[in-house]
Amino acid sequence: TPLAVLSTAKAAICRSLITKAAANDELGKIFAMVASAEALVPIVASLVYSKLYSATLDLFIGTFYLLSSAILFLVGSMYMYVFYLTRKHNLYKDREKD
Repeated sequence: TPLAVLSTAKAAICRSLITKAAANDELGKIFAMVASAEALVPIVASLVYSKLYSATLDLFIGTFYLLSSAILFLVGSMYMYVFYLTRKHNLYKDREKD
């Protein structure tokens, strides 16, 4: 589907921001952590979502959508923060050159 393309773009954007924000000698460690997290997230998410759905089925059937929205908001906020920091850092580097 066309939306599936966006999920692969997310990973590329994340890795790009990481390379700009981290020191070169730390990139291997950071990418190892990112790969570990990418492997664990589907396992943990399926457990959490199934438990949440079962627990809130009678109360509000769309609770897992709220959880997904909260997680996406958190991730988006972190992306924006890292983008802001890298941009701020690059502006200072450019000013020092002048």
